[in-house]
Amino acid sequence: TNPVNYLKEFFAACSGCRVDFVAVHWYNCDVGSLKWYLGQFAQFGRPILLTEFACAYGGDRSVAGQEKYLREAIPVLEDDPNVFRYAWFSASPIPEAQLLDDNGKLNALGRVYVGLPHGQSCASP
Repeated sequence: TNPVNYLKEFFAACSGCRVDFVAVHWYNCDVGSLKWYLGQFAQFGRPILLTEFACAYGGDRSVAGQEKYLREAIPVLEDDPNVFRYAWFSASPIPEAQLLDDNGKLNALGRVYVGLPHGQSCASP
């Protein structure tokens, strides 16, 4: 069940396979563990897609806690050359992390998320 061990075994067994990205999820609430976790995947030499992340374990899951984590995590993700893309997990299993209100409009947390500095690849055309 360890994704790093799985990928080591996969790449060893399939050395000629085309793998464009390594996709991962992360739900701890602290930036130190996020950095450590992403660092585990750099060894595979593929861009990392953090396809889901939010604060669900080991921290303040409140809306204020989610905002604090967002404000800390986004700069880390933006500055990590191994992270190609990332997406905040905004769904009912973690209601405090949702970015939209019941009408599909950005809520306060959603406005924080889209208002944080993002790299050039996220800029509007």
